[in-house]
Amino acid sequence: MGKKKGNGERPRRAWRAALPWVLSTLSLAAALVAGVAAFQQIERLLIEDRRFALGSAEEYSDAKPDIRIAGVEHASPETVMNVFAADAGRSLYLFPIEARRRRLLAVDWVKNASVARIWPNRLEVKVEERQPVAFVQLPPRRSGQLYNVALIDNEGVILEKPPGATYDLPVLTGLRDDQSAAMRAVRVRRYLQMCAELADELCGKVSEVDVADPNNLRIRMTAAGDSVLLTLGREHYLARVRRFLDHYAEIHRRLPAATRFDLRLDDRITAVDGVTQ
Repeated sequence: MGKKKGNGERPRRAWRAALPWVLSTLSLAAALVAGVAAFQQIERLLIEDRRFALGSAEEYSDAKPDIRIAGVEHASPETVMNVFAADAGRSLYLFPIEARRRRLLAVDWVKNASVARIWPNRLEVKVEERQPVAFVQLPPRRSGQLYNVALIDNEGVILEKPPGATYDLPVLTGLRDDQSAAMRAVRVRRYLQMCAELADELCGKVSEVDVADPNNLRIRMTAAGDSVLLTLGREHYLARVRRFLDHYAEIHRRLPAATRFDLRLDDRITAVDGVTQ
Protein backbone atom coordinates (compact mmCIF):
# COMPACT_ATOMS: atom_id res chain seq x y z
CA MET A 1 0.00 0.00 0.00
CA GLY A 2 2.87 2.40 0.83
CA LYS A 3 4.40 1.81 -2.55
CA LYS A 4 1.16 2.64 -4.35
CA LYS A 5 0.79 5.84 -2.34
CA GLY A 6 4.30 6.89 -3.26
CA ASN A 7 3.57 6.35 -6.94
CA GLY A 8 0.54 8.67 -6.71
CA GLU A 9 2.47 11.43 -4.97
CA ARG A 10 5.02 11.85 -7.76
CA PRO A 11 2.50 13.02 -10.44
CA ARG A 12 0.95 15.41 -7.93
CA ARG A 13 4.36 16.84 -7.02
CA ALA A 14 5.21 17.19 -10.73
CA TRP A 15 1.92 18.99 -11.33
CA ARG A 16 2.49 21.34 -8.40
CA ALA A 17 6.00 22.08 -9.71
CA ALA A 18 4.69 22.78 -13.22
CA LEU A 19 1.74 24.89 -12.04
CA PRO A 20 3.67 28.19 -11.78
CA TRP A 21 5.05 27.70 -15.29
CA VAL A 22 1.56 26.95 -16.64
CA LEU A 23 0.11 30.00 -14.92
CA SER A 24 2.96 32.16 -16.20
CA THR A 25 2.44 30.88 -19.75
CA LEU A 26 -1.30 31.51 -19.56
CA SER A 27 -0.69 35.02 -18.24
CA LEU A 28 1.76 35.73 -21.02
CA ALA A 29 -0.66 34.41 -23.62
CA ALA A 30 -3.45 36.55 -22.19
CA ALA A 31 -1.16 39.59 -22.23
CA LEU A 32 -0.24 38.91 -25.85
CA VAL A 33 -3.89 38.56 -26.84
CA ALA A 34 -4.72 41.79 -25.03
CA GLY A 35 -1.71 43.51 -26.66
CA VAL A 36 -2.75 42.40 -30.13
CA ALA A 37 -6.29 43.55 -29.51
CA ALA A 38 -5.04 46.93 -28.24
CA PHE A 39 -2.71 47.31 -31.22
CA GLN A 40 -5.53 46.52 -33.64
CA GLN A 41 -7.74 49.07 -31.91
CA ILE A 42 -5.04 51.74 -32.11
CA GLU A 43 -4.29 50.86 -35.73
CA ARG A 44 -7.98 51.12 -36.63
CA LEU A 45 -8.09 54.53 -34.94
CA LEU A 46 -5.05 55.75 -36.91
CA ILE A 47 -6.53 54.52 -40.18
CA GLU A 48 -10.14 55.62 -39.74
CA ASP A 49 -10.00 58.76 -37.60
CA ARG A 50 -10.08 61.89 -39.78
CA ARG A 51 -7.73 63.67 -37.41
CA PHE A 52 -4.91 61.57 -38.92
CA ALA A 53 -5.89 62.09 -42.56
CA LEU A 54 -4.19 64.38 -45.07
CA GLY A 55 -6.48 67.10 -46.37
CA SER A 56 -8.13 66.83 -49.75
CA ALA A 57 -7.90 69.35 -52.59
CA GLU A 58 -11.52 70.34 -51.95
CA GLU A 59 -10.69 71.29 -48.38
CA TYR A 60 -7.73 73.50 -49.20
CA SER A 61 -8.22 74.45 -52.86
CA ASP A 62 -4.72 75.00 -54.33
CA ALA A 63 -3.04 75.47 -50.95
CA LYS A 64 -1.90 72.41 -49.02
CA PRO A 65 -0.90 73.45 -45.50
CA ASP A 66 -0.56 69.79 -44.50
CA ILE A 67 2.26 69.22 -47.02
CA ARG A 68 5.22 71.53 -46.43
CA ILE A 69 7.84 71.49 -49.19
CA ALA A 70 11.26 73.11 -48.80
CA GLY A 71 14.16 73.47 -51.22
CA VAL A 72 12.25 73.83 -54.48
CA GLU A 73 13.69 76.61 -56.61
CA HIS A 74 13.99 75.35 -60.18
CA ALA A 75 11.87 72.19 -60.13
CA SER A 76 8.23 72.66 -61.03
CA PRO A 77 6.23 73.15 -57.79
CA GLU A 78 3.16 71.73 -59.51
CA THR A 79 5.02 68.57 -60.54
CA VAL A 80 6.40 68.12 -57.03
CA MET A 81 2.95 68.58 -55.47
CA ASN A 82 1.38 66.18 -57.98
CA VAL A 83 3.55 63.42 -56.50
CA PHE A 84 1.18 63.51 -53.51
CA ALA A 85 -2.08 63.91 -55.46
CA ALA A 86 -3.24 60.37 -54.72
CA ASP A 87 -2.76 60.85 -50.98
CA ALA A 88 -5.60 63.33 -50.40
CA GLY A 89 -7.71 61.96 -47.57
CA ARG A 90 -5.25 59.13 -46.89
CA SER A 91 -4.36 58.30 -43.32
CA LEU A 92 -0.87 59.45 -42.40
CA TYR A 93 -0.37 55.97 -40.93
CA LEU A 94 -0.83 54.41 -44.39
CA PHE A 95 1.25 57.00 -46.23
CA PRO A 96 3.90 55.25 -48.45
CA ILE A 97 7.02 57.28 -47.64
CA GLU A 98 9.58 55.40 -49.73
CA ALA A 99 7.33 55.17 -52.79
CA ARG A 100 6.74 58.94 -52.73
CA ARG A 101 10.44 59.61 -52.27
CA ARG A 102 11.23 57.52 -55.37
CA ARG A 103 8.70 59.52 -57.37
CA LEU A 104 10.25 62.78 -56.19
CA LEU A 105 13.67 61.61 -57.40
CA ALA A 106 12.19 61.22 -60.90
CA VAL A 107 11.21 64.91 -61.04
CA ASP A 108 13.46 67.10 -63.20
CA TRP A 109 16.05 69.02 -61.11
CA VAL A 110 15.52 66.90 -57.98
CA LYS A 111 18.79 65.29 -56.85
CA ASN A 112 17.71 64.05 -53.42
CA ALA A 113 14.60 64.23 -51.28
CA SER A 114 13.29 63.25 -47.87
CA VAL A 115 9.71 62.81 -46.69
CA ALA A 116 8.73 62.71 -43.02
CA ARG A 117 5.44 62.17 -41.22
CA ILE A 118 4.61 64.94 -38.76
CA TRP A 119 1.79 63.71 -36.55
CA PRO A 120 -1.14 63.97 -36.50
CA ASN A 121 -1.73 64.89 -40.17
CA ARG A 122 1.16 66.66 -41.87
CA LEU A 123 4.05 65.86 -44.23
CA GLU A 124 7.40 67.58 -44.33
CA VAL A 125 9.20 67.32 -47.67
CA LYS A 126 12.79 68.49 -48.20
CA VAL A 127 14.20 68.66 -51.71
CA GLU A 128 17.84 69.00 -52.73
CA GLU A 129 18.09 70.31 -56.27
CA ARG A 130 20.80 69.66 -58.82
CA GLN A 131 23.29 72.44 -59.50
CA PRO A 132 24.04 73.20 -63.17
CA VAL A 133 27.72 73.51 -64.06
CA ALA A 134 27.36 74.39 -67.75
CA PHE A 135 25.01 74.78 -70.65
CA VAL A 136 24.98 71.86 -73.05
CA GLN A 137 24.39 72.12 -76.78
CA LEU A 138 22.46 69.05 -77.90
CA PRO A 139 21.37 67.85 -81.35
CA PRO A 140 18.08 69.45 -82.50
CA ARG A 141 14.87 67.78 -81.40
CA ARG A 142 12.76 68.85 -84.37
CA SER A 143 13.23 69.68 -88.02
CA GLY A 144 14.45 73.19 -88.68
CA GLN A 145 15.94 73.60 -85.21
CA LEU A 146 19.66 74.42 -85.29
CA TYR A 147 20.38 73.06 -81.83
CA ASN A 148 18.85 72.45 -78.45
CA VAL A 149 20.35 74.18 -75.42
CA ALA A 150 19.81 72.78 -71.92
CA LEU A 151 21.78 72.69 -68.67
CA ILE A 152 23.86 69.88 -67.20
CA ASP A 153 25.10 69.04 -63.69
CA ASN A 154 28.30 67.36 -62.49
CA GLU A 155 26.69 63.91 -62.71
CA GLY A 156 25.91 64.29 -66.40
CA VAL A 157 22.18 64.80 -65.81
CA ILE A 158 20.56 67.07 -68.41
CA LEU A 159 18.25 69.73 -66.98
CA GLU A 160 15.64 71.81 -68.73
CA LYS A 161 16.36 75.51 -68.42
CA PRO A 162 13.74 77.14 -66.16
CA PRO A 163 11.85 79.98 -67.85
CA GLY A 164 13.39 83.35 -67.03
CA ALA A 165 16.44 81.90 -65.24
CA THR A 166 19.87 83.28 -66.17
CA TYR A 167 23.25 81.62 -65.72
CA ASP A 168 26.79 82.77 -66.44
CA LEU A 169 28.11 79.40 -67.60
CA PRO A 170 30.05 78.16 -70.61
CA VAL A 171 28.54 75.88 -73.25
CA LEU A 172 29.62 72.24 -73.54
CA THR A 173 29.51 70.66 -76.98
CA GLY A 174 30.12 67.06 -77.97
CA LEU A 175 27.41 65.65 -75.69
CA ARG A 176 24.20 63.88 -76.71
CA ASP A 177 20.99 63.23 -74.85
CA ASP A 178 21.04 59.59 -76.04
CA GLN A 179 24.30 58.99 -74.15
CA SER A 180 24.09 57.51 -70.68
CA ALA A 181 24.45 59.93 -67.78
CA ALA A 182 27.66 58.06 -66.83
CA MET A 183 29.21 58.75 -70.25
CA ARG A 184 28.27 62.42 -70.03
CA ALA A 185 29.57 62.61 -66.45
CA VAL A 186 33.08 61.52 -67.55
CA ARG A 187 33.19 64.44 -69.98
CA VAL A 188 31.71 66.92 -67.53
CA ARG A 189 34.25 65.94 -64.88
CA ARG A 190 37.10 66.54 -67.31
CA TYR A 191 35.70 70.01 -68.02
CA LEU A 192 35.42 70.70 -64.26
CA GLN A 193 38.98 69.49 -63.76
CA MET A 194 40.13 71.98 -66.38
CA CYS A 195 38.15 74.82 -64.77
CA ALA A 196 39.56 74.04 -61.34
CA GLU A 197 43.07 74.17 -62.78
CA LEU A 198 42.47 77.41 -64.68
CA ALA A 199 40.71 79.00 -61.67
CA ASP A 200 38.06 81.71 -61.93
CA GLU A 201 40.16 84.35 -63.70
CA LEU A 202 41.02 82.22 -66.72
CA CYS A 203 37.99 79.93 -66.70
CA GLY A 204 35.81 83.04 -66.86
CA LYS A 205 37.30 83.76 -70.31
CA VAL A 206 36.14 80.36 -71.61
CA SER A 207 32.83 80.49 -73.47
CA GLU A 208 32.69 77.01 -75.01
CA VAL A 209 34.28 73.61 -74.36
CA ASP A 210 34.23 70.70 -76.78
CA VAL A 211 34.22 67.54 -74.61
CA ALA A 212 33.44 65.01 -77.35
CA ASP A 213 36.84 63.47 -76.63
CA PRO A 214 37.51 63.78 -72.89
CA ASN A 215 41.19 63.11 -73.54
CA ASN A 216 41.47 66.09 -75.87
CA LEU A 217 39.55 69.15 -74.74
CA ARG A 218 39.05 72.07 -77.10
CA ILE A 219 38.05 75.43 -75.70
CA ARG A 220 36.91 78.74 -77.12
CA MET A 221 38.07 81.72 -75.11
CA THR A 222 38.94 85.39 -75.45
CA ALA A 223 42.55 86.55 -75.80
CA ALA A 224 43.19 90.29 -76.04
CA GLY A 225 39.58 90.73 -77.13
CA ASP A 226 39.79 88.05 -79.85
CA SER A 227 37.90 84.76 -79.89
CA VAL A 228 40.31 81.83 -80.28
CA LEU A 229 39.88 78.06 -80.39
CA LEU A 230 42.53 76.15 -78.43
CA THR A 231 43.23 72.40 -78.44
CA LEU A 232 44.49 71.53 -74.95
CA GLY A 233 44.69 67.73 -74.76
CA ARG A 234 44.08 66.17 -71.35
CA GLU A 235 46.61 67.74 -68.98
CA HIS A 236 48.71 70.81 -68.12
CA TYR A 237 45.74 73.09 -68.89
CA LEU A 238 46.94 76.04 -66.84
CA ALA A 239 50.53 76.00 -68.13
CA ARG A 240 49.40 75.68 -71.74
CA VAL A 241 46.82 78.45 -71.59
CA ARG A 242 49.16 80.83 -69.75
CA ARG A 243 51.95 80.22 -72.24
CA PHE A 244 49.57 80.92 -75.11
CA LEU A 245 48.30 84.16 -73.56
CA ASP A 246 51.85 85.29 -72.79
CA HIS A 247 52.81 84.90 -76.46
CA TYR A 248 49.50 85.84 -78.08
CA ALA A 249 50.42 89.45 -78.84
CA GLU A 250 53.41 88.33 -80.91
CA ILE A 251 51.41 85.51 -82.50
CA HIS A 252 48.64 87.90 -83.50
CA ARG A 253 51.16 90.36 -84.94
CA ARG A 254 52.67 87.68 -87.15
CA LEU A 255 49.43 85.76 -87.92
CA PRO A 256 46.55 88.25 -87.58
CA ALA A 257 44.04 85.88 -89.26
CA ALA A 258 44.86 82.80 -87.15
CA THR A 259 42.17 81.87 -84.62
CA ARG A 260 42.78 78.15 -84.00
CA PHE A 261 45.79 76.80 -82.18
CA ASP A 262 47.08 73.43 -80.96
CA LEU A 263 48.75 73.64 -77.53
CA ARG A 264 49.25 69.94 -76.86
CA LEU A 265 53.03 70.13 -77.30
CA ASP A 266 54.48 71.87 -74.28
CA ASP A 267 57.40 73.39 -76.15
CA ARG A 268 55.46 75.04 -78.99
CA ILE A 269 52.22 76.66 -80.12
CA THR A 270 50.98 75.43 -83.47
CA ALA A 271 48.51 77.36 -85.60
CA VAL A 272 46.01 75.30 -87.54
CA ASP A 273 47.54 76.49 -90.81
CA GLY A 274 50.82 74.82 -89.82
CA VAL A 275 52.85 77.85 -88.84
CA THR A 276 54.77 77.21 -85.61
CA GLN A 277 55.73 79.74 -82.96
